[in-house]
Amino acid sequence: MDILLHAFIFQVLIGTIAAYKEEITYHGTTGQLLVALNTPSPFWMIKRSYNISKHSCVYAEMKFLNNSHYYFTQYYLEDNMPRRQELYATIAAATKEEGTGGVTLTVHNPKAPSSPGRRYLLLHWDPQNHCGFLSFRNNSGHALCEMYAWNEDAGDALEKCATYYSIYCQNSPTEQVVYNKDYCKAQLGC
Repeated sequence: MDILLHAFIFQVLIGTIAAYKEEITYHGTTGQLLVALNTPSPFWMIKRSYNISKHSCVYAEMKFLNNSHYYFTQYYLEDNMPRRQELYATIAAATKEEGTGGVTLTVHNPKAPSSPGRRYLLLHWDPQNHCGFLSFRNNSGHALCEMYAWNEDAGDALEKCATYYSIYCQNSPTEQVVYNKDYCKAQLGC
């Protein structure tokens, strides 16, 4: 009789944990976002849950950072041609729908001042491997995901941060590896 009772309790407990897992809202904190962005070296996009054809080697270089603003230059290759653009972002608390206690980064292009910008949510920052995950909603309302890593960790990020990518970016119909350690070098996009 005891074994049946224990089996029942175990089954209820597992069911409760499984149901709870679906309700978890993943998010990082303002402190984690500031740590992630506060690197003088390139901050590389490693992988994303969507594809932009002929677009690779994307990275940001910080120009200025405080608790509410981030100014940076984004470098990338477009059809193997180097590109750059000056961007800025505002840092703010996430809304309840985005994840209570979370933080957002809304990126703006100064050349398009009437645009509302793209609002990213920090999902996770791994301080040991220096990799993080941002999500945003596209025009159709679907959540898309991007993996980033510091310059010194970019070469190993696909391997070391793969588990996090599978957790946070799991519902992606497509994905694109943007960073190639043998090809992508800082200042390519000058």
